[in-house]
Formats: sequence, structure tokens, C-alpha cells
Amino acid sequence: MTEDSRPLAAALTAFADEHPLPYAPAQQMFRTLLPDALMKATSRQADRTYFVATGDIPAMWLRDATFQVLPYVQLIKDVPDLKPILEGVLRRELAFVQLDPYANAFNQTANAAHWRDDDETNISVSPQVWERKFEIDTLCAPLPLALRLHTETGDAALFDATFWETFAVILDIFEQEQHHEQSPYFFRRRDTAANDTLPNNGYGTPVAYTGLIWDGFRPSDNRCEYGYHIPANLFAP
Repeated sequence: MTEDSRPLAAALTAFADEHPLPYAPAQQMFRTLLPDALMKATSRQADRTYFVATGDIPAMWLRDATFQVLPYVQLIKDVPDLKPILEGVLRRELAFVQLDPYANAFNQTANAAHWRDDDETNISVSPQVWERKFEIDTLCAPLPLALRLHTETGDAALFDATFWETFAVILDIFEQEQHHEQSPYFFRRRDTAANDTLPNNGYGTPVAYTGLIWDGFRPSDNRCEYGYHIPANLFAP
């Protein structure tokens, strides 16, 4: 925890104290985790965005990042210092989507760290991409965060040119993957479990057009067996 983050941590602890849970051990856990879960996972970047580390892997999954910070949105009126952090998470997600809309996890810096260095895909993997498994929920992730932030704060400045440019990228990819047979994307990983790579030389199980969006991998990062993942399609705009 940095010196600058201590006031926010204190404000979140005070919020927990002002909203006690009826079971004392649960309240103690709430009091500890409310600041810790945010402060330990997020780190401010030079461009004032916020990187959200996911679990014990030093990478950011956009889906996980959104749901890690989403509960804090409802606290903005009580703890106003949350607003720039949560907006910074959204900005970082938008930047990552623009960097590579087919990637599912990203590095904090362009350090060329990858889950597997020998993955094969249709483009050179960016040094800031941790893994390039296409997952619909990755592209969906910034949208509920933006919507909830706007609903809570009324701040329409979120929907600037960068937001709409990124939204256009998301829609373009979804429209492309409604016709996956015409998509250039593939993903191959050698010497691995079957659910960690795509069959059919990396293009996935053959599919016919249905109007649904093709999905390479489920939110578990395991491959989709049949190409059209219904829960992910329901999540899509």
C-alpha cells in the first residue's frame, strides 16, 4: 500500500464499520477485505489507468477485472475517491481491447511474458499479451462496467471518442465471428491438454452460420467444444 492509497483504504474501512454485518467474524472479514481486495489487486499506471492483477498470475483478464471492481461502483457516493480508480480500470480495459481484441489476458507492461512462448496464432503476439485465446466475455467486460459507472455517477464523459472507437472494434469482431469460416483467427498450442488448444488445425470445430457469435474458449479458458457458447452470446451486446 502506498502513501497515496492510505486515505482510500481508511475510507473503505470506515464504510465497513458504518455498515456492520450481524455476525462478528463475517464483519471482521468484510472490514479487512473491502480495502484489501481493491488495494492489493490494482496498480496505477503512468497514463492514469489502473491495471488489475488476477489471482496468483501476474496478468489482467478483462472479465475478471470487471467483476473484481464492479461491487465498488455502488460505493462511489460514499467513497468518492473510488471514481478515478474504477474509471481507470475501464480505460485500461478499453486500451487492451484496442491492442488485441482476440487476446484474453494482458501483461502490465510490454515485458513479452506469455503463458506459453510457443503458441501459434494468426499474428505476432504483442509483448503485452499474456495469452491469445479468443473469449467473447473478454470483449463484453468493459461494457457493464461503463454502464454501471454511468448509472451510479451520471457522468457521460465516460462515453468519449475512445469508448466509441473501442465499441466499434468489439462490434466488428463479433460480426466477423458470426462468420468464423471467414475469420483469419486460429490458436494452436502443441503438447498440451485437448481443452487448452483448438482442434481443426487451430480453427475450432467446424460450424455453420446461425447468427450466433463463434467463441474459441469459455470463461474457464478451456476450449468450446461446439463453437457457439450460449452464455457468452447472452452476455454480448
